[in-house]
Amino acid sequence: MHNRIREARRTKGVSQLGLSKLLGTTRAQIHRLEHGKRGLSLEWMARIAQALDVKIADLLPYEQTEPASTAEAIATIAARLSDRDQHIVLSVAKALSEVGDTVAPACHKALSKPLVAVSTDEP
Repeated sequence: MHNRIREARRTKGVSQLGLSKLLGTTRAQIHRLEHGKRGLSLEWMARIAQALDVKIADLLPYEQTEPASTAEAIATIAARLSDRDQHIVLSVAKALSEVGDTVAPACHKALSKPLVAVSTDEP
C-alpha cells in the first residue's frame, strides 16, 4: 500500500532513525513501512500519526480519482485493510448506523484532530 509516511516524516524534520526511536522499533522497519514492504495496520498508522503529531489521514495516499459513491470509496479502502482492521471498521460502521446522527458529529470532530494517545499491545 502506498502511503505518505515518508512525506509526513520529512515535513516534520524527523529521520527514519529518529522516528524508529520514537516508536521503539528499527530504522529498517520504518523503511519497510514507508515503502509498503510491510503491512501498515491501523495500529501502526495510529502510532506513527501520534509520533509525528499528524492525523492518520495525513499518512494515507492521495486519492487519484473521485469514487462513484461513498459506498464505493469505503469498499475500496476496506479491501486494502487486513482482516482484523476490516472487522474494526465494520464494528464502527455498525455502531454509527445504530446511533444515527447523535454520534456522527462528535466522531467527525475527533477524527479531524491529531491523535493524543494510543494504547497498543503490539507494534
